[in-house]
Formats: sequence, C-alpha cells, structure tokens
Amino acid sequence: MNWLARMMYGRYGTDQLGFFTLLLMLILNMVFAFTGWDALYILSFALAILSIFRIFSKKGNIQITCPKCRHEFVKKS
Repeated sequence: MNWLARMMYGRYGTDQLGFFTLLLMLILNMVFAFTGWDALYILSFALAILSIFRIFSKKGNIQITCPKCRHEFVKKS
C-alpha cells in the first residue's frame, strides 16, 4: 500500500465532483440495464473516464520569476 500512497502524492484524488460523477455513472448504468439505451451506456462510460482522469490528475503549480527583481511567484493552476 505504500506504493499507492507514493503514487497518489500530489494528485487530486476523490473530491465532491468526482464522487458525483461516479454516482451518476452508476445510476446511468442501472437505467441502461433496464432500458437498453446505448446513449446511456456511452454517457456513463464517458463519465467514468472523466472521473478516473480527475482522480489521477496532478495538482499544477505555476512558477513565474520576475526578470527585474528575481522574485519567484508560485501559484496553483
């Protein structure tokens, strides 16, 4: 489990939007199971990809150095 903690360091992980998209994906999959509408399956698959991408995306930091005074500004993107 230590490798998982090291891999997830500096990443967003699950947040409220990620949890909501996963929940919506599950609901759409259940509705698809009863109706058989392919559009629901495609939409739920896209939501799953979006959720996984958000969970594993890294937190971006932007570093800008002033050319005159050499002061460094570090902000999150």
